[in-house]
Amino acid sequence: MKMPFTFCNKKDENLLLWIVEIQTYCKTTPVEPESQVAFSTSCLGGEAKEWVLAEVNTAGFEDIGDWSGTMNLKQFLAKIKERFLDKTTADKAFDQLTSIGQRHWTSVESLSREVNRLLQVPRLNLQDNQVLYIYSRALPEPIRGQLAADSKSGKYNYRQFRDLALQREQMTSQVKNSYASVVKYGGGGGGANLGKRVLWRQKRQDHMLVLFDDETVEKLPLEAEGAACSSESGKGEVTVVVVNKGGPHVNGMKKNKPRSFPEHPRIAAGKPWEKMRITQALWHERMNNAQCLKCGLAGHVIAWCPQIRYPKASNQ
Repeated sequence: MKMPFTFCNKKDENLLLWIVEIQTYCKTTPVEPESQVAFSTSCLGGEAKEWVLAEVNTAGFEDIGDWSGTMNLKQFLAKIKERFLDKTTADKAFDQLTSIGQRHWTSVESLSREVNRLLQVPRLNLQDNQVLYIYSRALPEPIRGQLAADSKSGKYNYRQFRDLALQREQMTSQVKNSYASVVKYGGGGGGANLGKRVLWRQKRQDHMLVLFDDETVEKLPLEAEGAACSSESGKGEVTVVVVNKGGPHVNGMKKNKPRSFPEHPRIAAGKPWEKMRITQALWHERMNNAQCLKCGLAGHVIAWCPQIRYPKASNQ
């Protein structure tokens, strides 16, 4: 663990960064609580060290160690902030935070890190819902659009919404380079997503969360979705999935043989099997197995069936 840098209150030094380093070091190394203040004073120099010596003298102590035992680390760092933190720092942080959306952010993580840094500044007069609004407006696309409704729902505070955005970015980045299957829709609707590729899917309690290759995410109702995948998806697990919106459920059934020819465009609607004098079961069997609806052979559609085009030759 790297030792915290020495704070001397020079112009180019960052007091808040020094405080974070002190806190991190004391939490991750075996520094006893009663020794944390004494350790922190050893990381001061210049004007800051002279201020500590003056405080020790004013309190009637001759030894820094004895003086440091009169307070805990939190109290000591608060005194450091009160003495050396620039009085205009809060105003600067307020201006930077409220204008953070004017910057072009390409990463949710970097945006979150900057907002968290500014929120550490004392006397920052902003409510949590204001911070959430500023943060949501600064999110990079497409995460911003995906979470627009969540940011206005009132269900999240800033930290909860930040974690949601980070999770969504992580989920997107995990599947960008993964293998994906082409979305195949049935006959009913779904035109807006036609041709998109599913990168990731996760089954929730009452819906299916689907991530497409253009980084858009949709919540699709379970009753309208059929999903075929090699394994059940866990949290953040990447799977290969085919979504059949408006089509039949597959639910692990044997895949039908792919049709090698287009469906005949002039097949009558309604109950065409009655006009062809075959059963409905036989009709669906031939449709699903890419067979001619007239003769039951594969390789051609009913429009090019030899029994229709060359009836005399068929009877011979």
